[in-house]
This record gives sequence, structure tokens and C-alpha cells, in this order.
Amino acid sequence: MDFLSPIIAFFTAIERFFIGLWYFLERTFVVYPIETITRLVQHLDPRVHLQSMRILGVTDGSVAKKDNTFFILVLYSKGPAPEFLMNMIEAVNRSPHNLILVSNFPLSSLQKAQLSEKCLVLIERKNIGRDFGGYKDGVNYVRTHFPDVNRIVLVNDSLFFFRKSLDKLISDLNAPHDFIGVTETQEFHYHVQSFLLSFGPAVIQHPLFEKFWDKYRPISTRYWTIHRGEVRLTRQITKAGFRPHILFPAAHLFAHLQRRPVRDAIESVRLLPIPARRKLYKTFLSFVGEKTNDAAVSAIEAVAYGVRRISPGGRGNDGRLLQINNQAAGMEQWSLGIFPDRIVSAIGRKNQMHYGAFLFMKHLGLPILKRDIFFRRLYTLEEIHQILTDLNEPLRDEVLADLRRTGSGENFRRLRGLMYRHGMI
Repeated sequence: MDFLSPIIAFFTAIERFFIGLWYFLERTFVVYPIETITRLVQHLDPRVHLQSMRILGVTDGSVAKKDNTFFILVLYSKGPAPEFLMNMIEAVNRSPHNLILVSNFPLSSLQKAQLSEKCLVLIERKNIGRDFGGYKDGVNYVRTHFPDVNRIVLVNDSLFFFRKSLDKLISDLNAPHDFIGVTETQEFHYHVQSFLLSFGPAVIQHPLFEKFWDKYRPISTRYWTIHRGEVRLTRQITKAGFRPHILFPAAHLFAHLQRRPVRDAIESVRLLPIPARRKLYKTFLSFVGEKTNDAAVSAIEAVAYGVRRISPGGRGNDGRLLQINNQAAGMEQWSLGIFPDRIVSAIGRKNQMHYGAFLFMKHLGLPILKRDIFFRRLYTLEEIHQILTDLNEPLRDEVLADLRRTGSGENFRRLRGLMYRHGMI
């Protein structure tokens, strides 16, 4: 069947060309016009320019001021705060630092009473500008009311917070570095990911930091938040001469994967998102001289999901699966560099929190996980269930319940589906 390979490759290339062309036309004639019109309309909204029109109320909390470090936690919850969010709130309260809660949704009397017991200040605002809008109003409040501020930590509720190692993460965010992030990303240009950012006194007092927040307009599109918020904030701080200290860089995984047999490295691939797995499986197959067709990829995926259960003569085994398993078993030397390097590179080129979170959790003790990993079709619910089970995460069922409530964007149709495909939502 080798004579068919060039023909298949030709038609695959043609298909990719037309898919790329269609994507370009959608982006040029639909996505950009919608984004431009939305921004223009929102710029006319006076709430974008006046903080007083965004703030619904400020309530003094029951927790007294501790030190000069302020955690600003932006949340959007129409009901009681979920347990994974309370994990973060309780962890900050156990620390010697202050908690400012910023709600992007008007709270009920019961919610307000419950949350105000856990913080120094509770700010309620209209949901103008997404999380970065909440950051802006929270930072302005701290700068105005606490001029002795020594560190500001920004965090939002786009994460699952797990108890294990969370206290250590909070301590690390108060380390003596001017600019601290948890992970970084190359998507939409390089930037430190904004779900958890920490700024020391030198950054807080720098004119470029103050200028950024004074001039930032809380427009509520995702593109605006990423490009004018996350990316520009990183650029302004690095322009001022500060370099980010990343707590969980992809490169730190290399040492953990390098010390393991290649079979374990193959198993680690299943912790990566769906888009990365097949490429890495094909990389391994090419190296061992196997064909990279669907049957071979399926066989190596079976190895990744259960290599230790495969044995000669075992029930349900087939020749291809055993062959690949035995090849992996005999390639311990290869695990010293090539395959771990490919895994780390796959993570480093993408959104590292999306692509590397489960490996960070397993090997480096990361206590957080993005809440959109199912929405963005990075993992199936069954895969997430299995991984969290393997990691012995007590909040597994709550995580899955939250993911089911949000659903997957692949169910969107027509205009909404188009906006999802292009990352507008």
C-alpha cells in the first residue's frame, strides 16, 4: 500500500490549503469586522471610562489588615463560591497577607455576608472589561487606599485551586522578585499568563506600571483583554527593565522526564492535550522505524495508557502493540534526551498552562488547573477523570461537575461557532 502514500499526502495537502484559506477568509471578513465594531461601540460606553459608574459598592471585610501585600482576587459567581475557589480564599487567609475580593457580578445579601467575612475589602462592580477590568479597579483601590503597598498579587477565578501545595504557591508569589508569574505562553505573542501575577515594590512604584493601569480601558472582548491587557502589561514591565520570574517553566520538566525510562515518557504524553499527542506519537514511531499510520498511532496510544499491563501472551494483546511496547522497553538510552526534549518543546511553544498543567501537577506540584480545558477541547471528560484519579485529587468530582456545567465549545453553531474557532470566546 506504499504507492498510495504520495497520493494521500497530496490530497491531505490540498485539504489543508482550503481549510487554511477558509479560515483566512472568516478572519478577514467576519472576525475582524465584528471585533472592530464591538470595540467602537464599547468605547462609547461611559462605564468604560469612569470607574465610579462601574463600582456597585465597597464593603469593609471582617479580616483586619495584616501586612503590605495585597492579593486581588477577581471572581464571577452567581451562586455560592465553589469549594475550589474557597480553597484559594482560605489559603490567603492562612497567610500573613491581605485579600481584596472583586466581584464582577452583584452579590446577594447572603453571598456578601459570607465573602466579607473572608477578606479585608469586598468590591462589587459591573462586569465591564472581564477579569482585567476587575484587576484595574482592584489595583486602583489598593493604590488609593493603601499607599504603603509593598506587593500586589492578581488572581482570577478561571482556575481550579487544589489544597495540596497551595500554601507554598502563595508563599512563592511573595518571593523577593519584582515580577513573578506562574506560567508563560507564546500564544498571541509572548506574555506572562495573567491568571496569577505578582508585582514587587519596584514595579508598583514604576511610572510605566502606573501609566498602564491609568490608561487601560476595560473593553470586554477576549482579543482586547489578551492583546491590550495581558500582552501589553508584560511588555510594559519588561520595557521598564524587569524580567519575569516564572515559577513553573516548561524547561523544569526536562529533568523529571529525562530520568525516567522511555516507556514512562510515552505514558507522559497522555497527560498532554489532544492536539499534541498524535504528533509526539508519530515522532516516536518515526524514530523506531515504524509507519506513522492510524493503526500504529492507536497501538502506541494503547502503550501510553497501559504499558505496564502489556505482557507477552496477555489477553487482548496484538502483535503491533507488543512490538512497540518491546521497542520502548529496549530504548532506555533514548530517554536521556530526545523524547523528553520533544515533550518539553511541545509545551513551550504553546499555552503552557493548557499544554503542561497535568505534567506540572504530577512532577512539580502545581496546585491549579484552568477551568476551560474541556471547553476548548483540549481533553475529554473521560481523560480528565482518569488523570485526576491517577493524581489522587480529592476535588475530582467537583472539577468534572464544573466542566460539565460549562460544556464544550464544539457544540456552538453558526456565528457563535465561528467566534469560538477564532478564539473570540
